[in-house]
Amino acid sequence: MVVAAYAWQTPREESILMAILPNSKPTTGEQEVVELSNLVEAVEDALPSSFQLEDTENPGQLIIVSDQPFVAAQPELPPEFDRFEPTAELNKDSNLGTVSFSTEVTDDYQAVDPRDIFAEGYYTLYATFSYDELSDGMVWSWIWRHDGDVVEGGNEVWVYGEEGPGYIYLEPEEGFENGRYSLEVWINDELMAQSAVVMNNASISANN
Repeated sequence: MVVAAYAWQTPREESILMAILPNSKPTTGEQEVVELSNLVEAVEDALPSSFQLEDTENPGQLIIVSDQPFVAAQPELPPEFDRFEPTAELNKDSNLGTVSFSTEVTDDYQAVDPRDIFAEGYYTLYATFSYDELSDGMVWSWIWRHDGDVVEGGNEVWVYGEEGPGYIYLEPEEGFENGRYSLEVWINDELMAQSAVVMNNASISANN
């Protein structure tokens, strides 16, 4: 499983609203205040349905970027990976460390040559991390996704003690395909960490 630890804080959804005013003329005094107020209300009430950017490689041509406002996706724990009731509670110090991805690990679960871009193909991908202030009896889940779709996961009662190193791995039968593979780690229904890697042969070649 792959995750970048969030120290068991509920992920926050943040969005940025932006208004672009082409060919606007400067105003003064109360008129400026009134028009600005109306603009802010209009942006809050109805986000632009689409916007355009000029293609820098083909001047004069416009690219439609989106027809919907961007909303940060909030992952949900699938019911099939939420089968147990915990007998131990999380506390404010419960934590999962930074997740590292690699194709090899040492005997003490340390990533060998960690990175965030990998080639497509057949191999085992390891996600290593440290953990602190956990308790046996908690319930944990790990979810692997490929371009947003669940491809693998698990759900168990935690029996690995209070602290230490750990890892999760993914080895799909069909091999790793082009795209984004993400990992979520949940404990007691709380999203503790999430992170992602990219499988892309073109990117690998460009970096060599």
